[in-house]
Amino acid sequence: MDKWEYLTIDFKPKQMSAGKGLFGGSVWDTPAISDQFNEYGQQGWELVGFFYNENSSGSGSWGTDVWFASFKRKI
Repeated sequence: MDKWEYLTIDFKPKQMSAGKGLFGGSVWDTPAISDQFNEYGQQGWELVGFFYNENSSGSGSWGTDVWFASFKRKI
């Protein structure tokens, strides 16, 4: 039976800028995110999930919402 370990990271948009960027106006440093994901891939991590947790205050502000990426690798 295969055994796995898991890693979850969180990140936020770099800055707010109305009408610009990915995900409704938030600006993402996509080259840095790609670099980070590629580094995890080199370490044997596989991306298995990508999800969003809306700000619990209900303000709807993207600046306080958090995105998560989950990875797994065999141990």
